[in-house]
Amino acid sequence: MNWKVYMTVVFFFLSGLVLVGCGQSNDDKALLVQSELLMTEKTFPNNFYDISEQGVMVRKVTDQDDFKSEWGEFGLSDQPLELDWKNNVAIFLGTGESGTCPLEFQFVEINDDKTKMIIHLEQSNGACTSDFTPRTFILSVDTEEISNVTHVEVKHGDGSRASKTLQ
Repeated sequence: MNWKVYMTVVFFFLSGLVLVGCGQSNDDKALLVQSELLMTEKTFPNNFYDISEQGVMVRKVTDQDDFKSEWGEFGLSDQPLELDWKNNVAIFLGTGESGTCPLEFQFVEINDDKTKMIIHLEQSNGACTSDFTPRTFILSVDTEEISNVTHVEVKHGDGSRASKTLQ
């Protein structure tokens, strides 16, 4: 085999190994948390500006009575949903968004030591106004997966983040 052809084959083989090594491993995927968006509505508590930090408030709810209470405090319409409290907790996330570009829930992940939950939100595309209109997300999250979580980070698609102690 010609020396140049041999070196070209070796080069492409080694390049392929480097690219495979840079890919996402299965370990990274294990950080995703089983979660579901139960509801979202353009509202948040009347005292949001007094009790929120960095424009975000997060509450963890573990039973139906507290769920009904938070439902009312967040000013949600309709009747509260029923959840499987044995396997899930509810996360109430109050934040703000542009009035012309609503936020959408993407996914939840957890850090390696399982003490911080990261909620990923994405803003819809388009010309967005810089106003701050209310938005509440209610998520159902696996109870065991977040049992040691003490902090929540809300990560927007534009790269902005807000960090908060989980209540």
